[in-house]
Amino acid sequence: MTTQSLALSENMECPLCLGEGKLKRTEVLDRLGVRDFARVAQLSAEEAFRLIQQKHTHDHHDAWTRFESELAKRTAEIEQRHRDELQTLRRPYRGPGNRDAERIQPGGLRRRDV
Repeated sequence: MTTQSLALSENMECPLCLGEGKLKRTEVLDRLGVRDFARVAQLSAEEAFRLIQQKHTHDHHDAWTRFESELAKRTAEIEQRHRDELQTLRRPYRGPGNRDAERIQPGGLRRRDV
């Protein structure tokens, strides 16, 4: 459909004013109480697309929020494990009487207590 034929279909003689003026197709249909189904369909499609896009944006935001929450939780767990391990390693070595499985000796050597 060319631009000229599109313009012709948009403007038409108004049957309500007996051709004295030109009204747009939508205005004529509105005055006659008839819905322009093509326009209604277009607006419905635009609204549906807008709603889908809004839902997608919301879902995307929720996914990032869940990711950040899980990341913070796991990071806190790892930090706690490292703190616990560091505390264990900082305890002084008590000699062969100590029943701990392994301790790091001064100088970085490991010794297994029996």
